[in-house]
Amino acid sequence: MTNPRKRSRRSAKSAGARFERAIADYLAEHYDDRVDRRPKTGAKDRGDIGGIRLSQALRGGRIVIECKDTTRTELGAGRPRPRPSAATTTPSPGSSSTNAAGSPIPASSG
Repeated sequence: MTNPRKRSRRSAKSAGARFERAIADYLAEHYDDRVDRRPKTGAKDRGDIGGIRLSQALRGGRIVIECKDTTRTELGAGRPRPRPSAATTTPSPGSSSTNAAGSPIPASSG
């Protein structure tokens, strides 16, 4: 049985930077040319990729992307699930939701 080689901090940072650059370049080419990788700012880091603007249908807001180059997809791992309040869970007309198990939640007609 082979002992897997541990990743050094330098190799992890390098791989992360390459991954972020690849994602930013793809989005700039296929989505919007204003998308770019954000410079690192230490403790005040505000995401890895910026310049993403939502459509007017989504109120035209701006978002940033935090990239993680991992071997396994673990969406939301290590983060507590927010407990939505009744005010934030009211679906808009024509929207659909899923529960934690991924099953569809029927929209209530009220």
